[in-house]
Amino acid sequence: AVSPEQRHFATCGNDNLVKLSNASDFPLVRTFQGHAHHVYNIALHPAGRALASGDLRGNVKEWDLQTGRETRQLDASVLFRYDPTFRADHGGIRAMAFNADGSLLACAGITNVTNAFAGVGNPAVALFNWQTGQRTQVLRVNPAFQGTAWGVAFHPDGFVIAAGAGNGGGIWFWRPDAQNSIHNVPVPNNARDLAMHPSHRRLAVPCFDSALRVYDLS
Repeated sequence: AVSPEQRHFATCGNDNLVKLSNASDFPLVRTFQGHAHHVYNIALHPAGRALASGDLRGNVKEWDLQTGRETRQLDASVLFRYDPTFRADHGGIRAMAFNADGSLLACAGITNVTNAFAGVGNPAVALFNWQTGQRTQVLRVNPAFQGTAWGVAFHPDGFVIAAGAGNGGGIWFWRPDAQNSIHNVPVPNNARDLAMHPSHRRLAVPCFDSALRVYDLS
């Protein structure tokens, strides 16, 4: 994830660490330590003072970029389940995004997991009020879709958009104040991420079949 002023970038991984580096010549600036599980995703707040990170168990931590200290933790455990049959953790924060003014944070993944081995569950986006840290909504695909949300973004018109994979691929649209999706677009193959063009008119979706598909939002 790249900082708003483009001077730094952050990385995360299976060492349970989040690292901030200088974008010009790549030296490590700061390491954030506190997650107990693999860190799956990160997002830098638009104001440039904070970083959010999410792990396998749905723990979302806020970090102060200046001090490196954890300032609070948000609960996105709705995107995690331990499967006792296969003795496996399943879920986690598969994608994260702030809206333009930093008032909302979206965390995408899978919920309602019934079979960790087969990845049986439903895509979902946990939406948080960043000021209060409270979860305001869990966005779900309607009609029900089996799979995981792998990418999420905010459109400046107020929509939340996610893409995912499971029994096929899909792109889904929500209003932030309503649980069920208001528009669903089928994708020919399993979608693994989502990126919006700076003009906000197109979406790029990479897929499992080695194809990158671009969609016109008009």
